[in-house]
Amino acid sequence: MDSEVTEIRYLNTDLDLVADFSLEELTAKIEERNCYALHTTKSDDGKWYSCYEARIDAGDEDTSMPHHLEILLVALESLDDVAKAQLSHLEKFDFCIGIDSGNSPSNKIYPISSKHLSRITSLGASISICVYRVPD
Repeated sequence: MDSEVTEIRYLNTDLDLVADFSLEELTAKIEERNCYALHTTKSDDGKWYSCYEARIDAGDEDTSMPHHLEILLVALESLDDVAKAQLSHLEKFDFCIGIDSGNSPSNKIYPISSKHLSRITSLGASISICVYRVPD
């Protein structure tokens, strides 16, 4: 039985935030800057959880990881001092890069530039990679 060939591919980058204070005001400021919130909620554990993605305009054919990172970084770096202070008090501040595992080619490299790494660490954020398994 032949298995279907699926390409390894970059999906998107989520910006994940967790805090013990409301993230509603920060969400409004981030959404003003070419990003949108997938959710901003207070959980039963009393913590606030937010997830954002870069807003890609219709007709923008650049769906690459560097392009998504740039949009998210510009949004965060342009925040006012009050919002930037909130970033420094987050429990979790993470750029989560989503990759569809695929089964072809045997490997694929998605480099993150030193420029982007430096900007991410300057903000006090981390990077994680989420690999989504190809369905059976």
